[in-house]
Amino acid sequence: MKAYLVDGDVVFGGPEDKNFRCVYYGTAKGTIVAGFVAADNLAPVAENEDLTQDFLVGTWSSDGNPTIAIAAAGEKEVRAEGEAWWRGLGDSYHTGSFSAVASPVGKEITFREGDGAYSCKVDLLRRGPYLVAQDNSFCGGMNVRFSGILMKVRGGK
Repeated sequence: MKAYLVDGDVVFGGPEDKNFRCVYYGTAKGTIVAGFVAADNLAPVAENEDLTQDFLVGTWSSDGNPTIAIAAAGEKEVRAEGEAWWRGLGDSYHTGSFSAVASPVGKEITFREGDGAYSCKVDLLRRGPYLVAQDNSFCGGMNVRFSGILMKVRGGK
């Protein structure tokens, strides 16, 4: 594998097993990869940075699907425009999207398209340089999800 970690990189680590942990991390090319790292080489990160408008503004993605473009929408608000897809068997192709305005609270922000029980809702949580996304399954067609570890796209808006 050509991807590698350097001192100071932030990773998501699973439980330790025989002195190794499975970790997820972002490469310089914007891809999320997984691999095993000796547990002795990892140290916990102190999470002390809240979400800010400056941090959020840009395009966030997990290998191109989903993609969420975030722009300033006032002094303390941001607008998110999200797109996602899922390709099934044969010609089956499902899409989804959302557009909403919200304000960050601490390390989290929630985007809602409406107030109905089946309205799209996407939660974003800051973890170091990443956003962890989780939706409520009502943001598009079958199996379309806005969930995963998102990285800011270099050169994005």
